[in-house]
Amino acid sequence: MVVRTTFLIFALQFSLLIPATSRPQTPESLSTKLSKRLTNYNLGTCNFVDALVQVSSEFQIPMGIAWIGTPAARAEVPFLWKEVTVREVIEAIAKQQPGYSVQVRNGVVHIAAPELIPERENFLNLRIKEFQVRNGYTDVAILRLQNLITPAKYSGFSVGTDADEPRISLELKDSTVSDILDGLALASNRKIWIITFSTDPKPTSAGFRKTLALWDTLSPVAEKGEPALNLLHWGDRIPWPSPGSK
Repeated sequence: MVVRTTFLIFALQFSLLIPATSRPQTPESLSTKLSKRLTNYNLGTCNFVDALVQVSSEFQIPMGIAWIGTPAARAEVPFLWKEVTVREVIEAIAKQQPGYSVQVRNGVVHIAAPELIPERENFLNLRIKEFQVRNGYTDVAILRLQNLITPAKYSGFSVGTDADEPRISLELKDSTVSDILDGLALASNRKIWIITFSTDPKPTSAGFRKTLALWDTLSPVAEKGEPALNLLHWGDRIPWPSPGSK
């Protein structure tokens, strides 16, 4: 009896030594993050996309950005607010460019201007019968999605992967490309997806608006129409090409 009493006293004393912070923390919901109030918030001088990426990274908000790479959208401007919520900041950035709006869907905040591109020319609206990844790398999943949008005319391919990237599993049926990109963002640690559409209204041979790679060039990708799908980690910086690059 003495031994049992001594053990119970020891166990009680040990439990009191465990700090409260050791308890698992419940992740903040997206709505909680968006409703966070900011007294003074200054992004400095940057362009439209950089501003959105900074907000996404700082407040850990999954984000999908579909924009047209116009000179106005690429221009750097000051961003400063007082007494606003995070959502109001995102909406203010979106409104800085005509035609853009903010929607929350699939647990991801979307910034897009759907009226500026005909629906049939926007591959984000394309429905994919089935998309599946089982314990695979994100880069391979992105390449697989590209091939479903515009099937490659060759067999076999290779792609570099980061061994430190966690593998992901994802299964979606009858989903749009936009939905699949959302799924990849939520399943992986690439929490921001960006599609940069060309200002050239002439569609590719596949019938879609041309896209641009963020960091390679200011010219649209090859006429074959393979979409440029850019997925970033929170905290990634966009290495913009120099204005004179070709």
